[in-house]
Amino acid sequence: MEVQVRFFARYRELVGSGSLALDVPSGSTAADVFDSLAERYPALREMRQSTLMAMNEEFVRPETRLVEGAELVLMPPVSGGA
Repeated sequence: MEVQVRFFARYRELVGSGSLALDVPSGSTAADVFDSLAERYPALREMRQSTLMAMNEEFVRPETRLVEGAELVLMPPVSGGA
């Protein structure tokens, strides 16, 4: 199935693009996609534990299964200021 992956902040810098279309096996999770990308872009590995993931504009857990045509967003932790 095809999913669109969008990258923000440091992730965009490491991948060299704001988004990628990926063909992944049916039943893949957000974590599966991240791990596949980390094989291609090893610098992502160190960010695995702190990565926020969203599917179709909703935050998801790494074990969330993706659906055909999903947009998976990878982003660093967000902190606000006063």
